[in-house]
Amino acid sequence: MALHDLQSDARYAEMVVRSKVSRGYGEQFITLYLRQKSITTSVIQAALHQAEIDWVAVIDKLMHKRVTKGFDRPKAINWLLRRGFPYATIEQYYRQD
Repeated sequence: MALHDLQSDARYAEMVVRSKVSRGYGEQFITLYLRQKSITTSVIQAALHQAEIDWVAVIDKLMHKRVTKGFDRPKAINWLLRRGFPYATIEQYYRQD
């Protein structure tokens, strides 16, 4: 990705993490997306750690947006899994409710 050192992989990964989180994507989706762009796992993990994301808060924000669509719990869980959130994080969200 760092063609002629015009862009570092770390800065690119940080930008993608911020962008995808703001669009409501989870950690697994972001990791797979960056792996497809040939970013190393260590750079991805560093970018995710540096962002200090509260994944439960991201899910909460998404669910408040989607509550008008009438998602029942199984559909909501499936939708969140497709958006790249780990099942453990989704369970944590539902336990806090």
